[in-house]
Amino acid sequence: MDVLITEATYGEPEYVFPDHQTVAAEIRAWLTETDGPVLLLGYALGRAQKLQLLAAEAGRTVYTPDGVLRVNEPIAAHLDVEFPVEAYGDETDLTSEDALVLPMTSGRIDWIQDLAADAGAAVAGFSGWAIDSSFKFRGDYDATFPLSDHCDFEELCSTVEAANPERSTPNTAPATPLPTISRARATTLRQSNRTRPHSESSEHRSAERTSPLSSTVSFSSSLSVLKITLARNGSLLSMDSDSSSGT
Repeated sequence: MDVLITEATYGEPEYVFPDHQTVAAEIRAWLTETDGPVLLLGYALGRAQKLQLLAAEAGRTVYTPDGVLRVNEPIAAHLDVEFPVEAYGDETDLTSEDALVLPMTSGRIDWIQDLAADAGAAVAGFSGWAIDSSFKFRGDYDATFPLSDHCDFEELCSTVEAANPERSTPNTAPATPLPTISRARATTLRQSNRTRPHSESSEHRSAERTSPLSSTVSFSSSLSVLKITLARNGSLLSMDSDSSSGT
């Protein structure tokens, strides 16, 4: 491979996520153990769908606004998955067994804080940035979980190792360039531009690493394809991103 262009949102050594099943189990446990209604904040495409399913598995009655419901429709149609969720509106009164899944950007709106106070609801945020404890305090969340569709640091390093490019170019990268980040592991890239020996084994270049997120029954990868399809069809005029808005 000549050039590898990759997103590197979590391209810092401290951003290593627990495996998906562990995070999912912690979320279900929190949903089960928390008394009263809960507000779950995650991006409308991808994260919100996972949260709807997890909340339903925890025995919650799940609500979500029309914007997320519209995103649910093509996902349900293309991936043959059902979302046991009801529409949330102005007339909805949250009870102790309810979960309301909201787009992450809603957390910046005052009415979320008012709703949580009025309903006595706990508010949880879901993002890879939750690895850093400051994320909880910056968002004024009651609980946070490192749930993300992005590669973590280890997966980014393994991707670069497996692709073995002559040059790597990170996109949406942190302040530290990817080549410098990779040097935190002795077996990763030594520099951003280098000459790859032609005799290097194809086995190394094609090495694969199983992502902890692969246990989502290909949900994330299928959603990535769906994101591209919807964007090309003009169905998505704008899209939240972990890297663009701090989650």
